Amino acid sequence: MPVYQRVYQSLKARALGVLPAALNLRDQIGPTFDQVFTSADDSKLVVPQFLTRYGLQSYFVKQRDELVELTAMDSWVLNLTQSVKYSEADRTEIQRQLTEQYTSDYTATWRAGMDNLNVRDYESIAQLTSALEQIISGDQPLQRALTALRDNTQPAVLSEKLSDKEREEALAEPDYRLLTRLGHEFAPENSTLAIQNNKENTIQAVYQQLTELHRYLLAIQNAPVPGKSALKAVQLRLDQNSSDPIFATRQMAKTLPAPLNRWVGKLADQAWHVVMVEAVHYMEIDWRDSVVKPFNEQLANSYPFNSRAQQDASLDAFERFFKPDGVLDTFYQQNLKLFIENDLSRDGDDGVIIREDIIRQLDAAQKIRNIFFSKQNGLGTQFAVETVSLSGNKRRSVLNLDGQLIDYSQGRNYTAHLVWPNNMREGNESKLTLVGTSGSAPRSISFSGPWAQFRLFGAGQLTDVQDGNFIVRFNVDGGAMVYRVHTDMEDNPFSGGLFSPVPVTGYAVLNSRCQRMEEQDAIMISFSRQRQEGQVQDAFCYLPTIVVSRIYGGRNV
Repeated sequence: MPVYQRVYQSLKARALGVLPAALNLRDQIGPTFDQVFTSADDSKLVVPQFLTRYGLQSYFVKQRDELVELTAMDSWVLNLTQSVKYSEADRTEIQRQLTEQYTSDYTATWRAGMDNLNVRDYESIAQLTSALEQIISGDQPLQRALTALRDNTQPAVLSEKLSDKEREEALAEPDYRLLTRLGHEFAPENSTLAIQNNKENTIQAVYQQLTELHRYLLAIQNAPVPGKSALKAVQLRLDQNSSDPIFATRQMAKTLPAPLNRWVGKLADQAWHVVMVEAVHYMEIDWRDSVVKPFNEQLANSYPFNSRAQQDASLDAFERFFKPDGVLDTFYQQNLKLFIENDLSRDGDDGVIIREDIIRQLDAAQKIRNIFFSKQNGLGTQFAVETVSLSGNKRRSVLNLDGQLIDYSQGRNYTAHLVWPNNMREGNESKLTLVGTSGSAPRSISFSGPWAQFRLFGAGQLTDVQDGNFIVRFNVDGGAMVYRVHTDMEDNPFSGGLFSPVPVTGYAVLNSRCQRMEEQDAIMISFSRQRQEGQVQDAFCYLPTIVVSRIYGGRNV
């Protein structure tokens, strides 16, 4: 270790036994520290008195001559020099070297302490508004932190009553010169508290902006339905790209020196976060009441959402739920659209706002809407059935799809163009009948109800499934009839792909602590039990389970 560094470390160690206890930034900031700040390493908030104004003035600068003697003795003991006496030039160099180490250590310690002060995360509007109240009118922890830095890194203002000689002598004092040097190092930080030309200082301007931010958040918090007010605020900002106190605060932060820019910027980010939390939590409740409840009551336990259900889903209920401007589409347009289109499925901390599996399910719902609905005709889809082959032990097949007949005898194949549903009556029947060559009675498989066509195709064996067509084989009474089903769209409503399971990876809500709601837990347990019992097999049953979740620290909570 170099001589100068060894002497400096010795001086620093001796100071521990002479000077008072270390200065703790947590204590300097006061009782609201934890309400506003967080520290990744509390040890960096502790500043030895040796590296404070008090230590500088009462100890370090008074050790100048002794430092030279210590250096000389240390060098002589190590046989680095033949004498313990130094010239004036040597003394000046020793003092310069040790002062450089001291100022470097002093600057690094205070900068590390300030860098380790970070605005904490908030989970609700109420938490953040309470913290803002302390910042702008309570204990003022931001100003306390900056004041502690200023008081230890710049010299005191000299009295105007001093004579020129007294002023010159004061400016020449070692402690004043050293503090002036430190003041240059921290000039940007200290400038935030300085008043120039009778104008408000930077911290006062920050307080004015944070006051506007506080009013903005308080208006949302005190609204009759805070979540609805938060959602409106988010939508207004996204839809109209309008400026608000959050945006203005964030813009101000960009003009501020460190660490104030970091603190104010984090407060703006946290304001946006808690408003989003409130808005999405409201959306989730609305999703539960407006989407999940009607789906569970009217569709979830019926075919095709539960492939084993005896009862068919009502076409009226299906249409209300899935049609353009229906229950699901209305919720998407009014609530989720702006989040997804503005790429806000994740928040600024890379936490999930809208789960990816939910986005996939909304895409599946859009496919259902595209297949089953048109603006001109409402509910309905068109397809074609082509005869392929009839087994040799049968002479005739009759396919009846909601009254649409495809009659085929051994001969030339043909294609029939059909629709679903053929009419809106609940008593529709879909049936396949094969007539044998031996004169025995015809045999059939049949289903009734609005989804009878789907049940009938589901009873066949599907093969050669491609985009827009597939083969279906019906085995009846020892014979078989094969058809090819064509659709005009890539997603075939009868091929089974539209109804394949879409697993839900989690079930969490986004609220102040990401805790599950009892009602939503009940829904989850119900779905889990149905899946275990094999009652729920299709993607539809998962569509309206939950919209949002939040990941804290890269893990679900």
